[in-house]
Amino acid sequence: MGNIWQFLIFTLTISISAGFILIIKRILEDKLSPRWQYGVWAALVLRTFVPISIKQGVFVPLPLWIEMLKSFCEKNLVSEFSSAFVPLENAWFLPALFEIPKSVTDWFFAVYAGGVIVSLLWYAFSYVRLRVILKKGDVPSEALQEAADRVAEKYGLKMCRIVEAEGIGSAFVCGSIKPILAVPKGTVPDDKIILHELLHVKYHDALQSVLWSILRALHWCNPFMHYVFDRISNDMESLCDQRVLERLEGEERREYGVILLDMANDRYARAAGTTSISNGGKNIARRIEAIVRFKKYPRGMALVSLCIVVFTASILLSGSSYTVSQQDLMPVWENELDRSMAVVRINRCGTIPGALDTYAKGLILENGVYLAAASPLDAHDELMAEMLKSCEDGWVAYHVESGAELDYVDKDSGYTLYNVVSNGDGTYSAVIAISTYGEYDEEMGEYNSGTVLIPVTVYQNNGWVVEETGERQIFDREVNDIDLPLVNVFEVQGEYGSVTLGQSLEYEIYNTGTSGWNQDYFDEAPKLNAEFSYVMIWNRHVYDMNTKTTAAEPENYVGMEVVPLDDAEDKYEFTEIGAGKGAVSGEYSYQSEWVDGSFNGIIKTGGGGGWGSVGIDPVELPNAYAVQIVWDDVAVEEFLLA
Repeated sequence: MGNIWQFLIFTLTISISAGFILIIKRILEDKLSPRWQYGVWAALVLRTFVPISIKQGVFVPLPLWIEMLKSFCEKNLVSEFSSAFVPLENAWFLPALFEIPKSVTDWFFAVYAGGVIVSLLWYAFSYVRLRVILKKGDVPSEALQEAADRVAEKYGLKMCRIVEAEGIGSAFVCGSIKPILAVPKGTVPDDKIILHELLHVKYHDALQSVLWSILRALHWCNPFMHYVFDRISNDMESLCDQRVLERLEGEERREYGVILLDMANDRYARAAGTTSISNGGKNIARRIEAIVRFKKYPRGMALVSLCIVVFTASILLSGSSYTVSQQDLMPVWENELDRSMAVVRINRCGTIPGALDTYAKGLILENGVYLAAASPLDAHDELMAEMLKSCEDGWVAYHVESGAELDYVDKDSGYTLYNVVSNGDGTYSAVIAISTYGEYDEEMGEYNSGTVLIPVTVYQNNGWVVEETGERQIFDREVNDIDLPLVNVFEVQGEYGSVTLGQSLEYEIYNTGTSGWNQDYFDEAPKLNAEFSYVMIWNRHVYDMNTKTTAAEPENYVGMEVVPLDDAEDKYEFTEIGAGKGAVSGEYSYQSEWVDGSFNGIIKTGGGGGWGSVGIDPVELPNAYAVQIVWDDVAVEEFLLA
């Protein structure tokens, strides 16, 4: 934990988890044994030690609520530990301070962290003080030692050191590694009391008491959790009662209950690392109720209890993720904006196509929340200010201006992605093509179509984000009528001519739905974790013979075959080709031209292939190509483009 907001998520999540466990325990109070009643708290320990996710809440969207509260409070503060527009991170259970507090929220966390330290120091001091007192205690009387040895031998328990001490109200065990059985001076406790304490030693309950004291310190300012830890301590004592009763017979069990009643007002050790048969009147009353219900539970119930514990732990650990809907990201009123921005700070774009899809739709719909979901966090403040200004001007709360180039967007056509390729440094380049309307054509009775190309970079920043990295290009033609942007261009000069090869990628994300009468429409909902549903690879091959400078010329035809290679060192074989043969097949591309009066010495060919269900990562393009030029059935030269 690094700030007060992470602490709030932590302590409230643990409180909700503890409340759920208490409800389960209440429902099954008389149906399962004290072993389960205490054992189920293991789920709370696991929930404490597993980092609290900011994307998952237990039963309620607590992280979202805390993120909203944080944004509301921090936007007017200058804090060192947190920021209004930086989302909370998964929180560990230990607090940590690395900087000097600056704001009121920083100081709240500093006070909390100080309280944890003070609580732990107090527990440690109390334990050490108690050990010092016991060190000064007297050796046990002969009668006391005989009674303890008798109980240990009868029930097969290991004996520990015994001391008699002044000023203690009842017997208790102190320590786990070198446990001491402390007894009020001048007394010989009943065998059943000694049995109870030796069972604490056998099952290392004093060590468990240390664990619960540490967790209590982490929640020192949460009164509900103090109640919970009191219940846990009582459940541990009830479990020890159960173990005692399982070793007693008939009238001895009733006598054990009477002993507990007589100890209801006794003082007992409260230090960490101690256990005591006496733990206060209210707690003893609950233990008596458990003794009244005592029965030896069948062995099969152990498996049932284990299943319930596992089920409870799985619910508390997995939690529930908040499903982001389109309505969450389209706030109409200003008072809804904080919540929407909190949603996108917690739920970032999880994939490259998800970021591109969300950003493109943000431009098309002029939706600032969409853009925030796919933008760096340091851009959120500016986007928030622009949306608030739009509210003042009468727009819906999410409205932002996408730029003059996109004033007349054709929303039904959506967008197309080109050339999503790696830059080799963890970033990716891409081009977003958005269709627009141009001037109205009175003769055709419709608006002319246009295209805007937007170069962007995609990279990781608390999720995948998109930034525009170049000038937008505006065309007065449809995207299919413009030259596609190229990823790579290879060019090699040979003896008889030159070869130029260009690569281009076209990506699609499935964004088509159906409305009334089964008409297709563009799905405007953002897909934060989208996958590429289809990719088309386009190649353009040009061979220029430079006939004016060559000494030889073909008489009948010229052919060009292009073979893609994974690596420039790959071996390859050209196919046997002849006059007039032309094809585009998965492995190669071939094109020939007859030499006649209209031939200008240039051969243009190309082609493309598409793949569906390509996932979330860009495809790998060929790194090299082999090219063969044929004149009149004779291979005159070969090229390696890499």
